[in-house]
Amino acid sequence: MKFTGKNGFIFLLYLSGTILFFAGCNDRIPEEKFRSVYKDLLVAQDSLGRDPEAVTKIKEGLYKKHGITGEQFDQTVRYYKENPKEWENFYTSLIKELEGKVGLRNKQ
Repeated sequence: MKFTGKNGFIFLLYLSGTILFFAGCNDRIPEEKFRSVYKDLLVAQDSLGRDPEAVTKIKEGLYKKHGITGEQFDQTVRYYKENPKEWENFYTSLIKELEGKVGLRNKQ
């Protein structure tokens, strides 16, 4: 089959879409780094409340601190929403980590 004319255009369109789709799928933040970002976000939100402007500023600062983009953060959240078991494992490990830090502070 020759990929010229209409067939070539359709093939290139399909190939481009496939590449973009898979490139976007791999733009997730690694779990360990995401745990750190998410933990910082939870602590900051707990301290400052739920004001939308404050939350936006917090997120932007955390993205910069951790060297990520808002799109990467959103992509990672979307991944966990689509994979509830992964989210459960992630959140369980995050809670244990936070409880460990609180336990250390209470002992001091």
